[in-house]
Amino acid sequence: MIQLRDLEKSYKLGNQRVLACRVPELLIAKGEHVAILGRSGCGKSTLLHLISGLLLPDRGSIKVRGLEMTKLSERARDRFRAKHLGYVHQTFNLLAAYDALHNVMLGAFFAGMPHSGMAEAKAMLGRVGLGDRLSHKPKQLSVGQQQRVAIARALIKKPEILLADEPLGNQDPETGKESLGLRLEIAKEMGTTVVIVTHDDQTADLLHRKVVLPDHQRVSGEVA
Repeated sequence: MIQLRDLEKSYKLGNQRVLACRVPELLIAKGEHVAILGRSGCGKSTLLHLISGLLLPDRGSIKVRGLEMTKLSERARDRFRAKHLGYVHQTFNLLAAYDALHNVMLGAFFAGMPHSGMAEAKAMLGRVGLGDRLSHKPKQLSVGQQQRVAIARALIKKPEILLADEPLGNQDPETGKESLGLRLEIAKEMGTTVVIVTHDDQTADLLHRKVVLPDHQRVSGEVA
């Protein structure tokens, strides 16, 4: 499902090149649930952005569903994300002006499900325990409830791959683990491949496999 080889991404910082992420090889099978662990700064979030096509590497190969992401145009990568990927950001990225129902309906709209969007959104919000919060806007919801809205929005299109950045966020551990467990349960029913980045071993224990990104030399050299 996901194949990464000789992957490297760096950024220019002043007159130096800063290494953000390096992955010699990583293979993730269809339906597998994988936790990416590592210390702050080792490139966990960058890795998710590379897998999703939000970023392109300096070098290396990223194959997702057999497609080489580095060879797709920006528009093709956008279409690929809309059709095949669900993404739960650490900050959730909910629209403040929209209630829970319409935030989730956006997920259906971008997945090409405009006609069944409302029914699907209500059903998915019910699955995550927010059937009585449909008309609540993000500021009227707790952090845990906001995350559940983000989960519902990501899962409504039944994605083949679900990516999540630090799924516990700012929640208390028990609430966060409950949300994550629910997400994994729904993903398992759908046969969805799940990749989560986290610094927490207990969070990682809920998934099938752990992959640890090693620390690396952040500054890789001067820029000419």
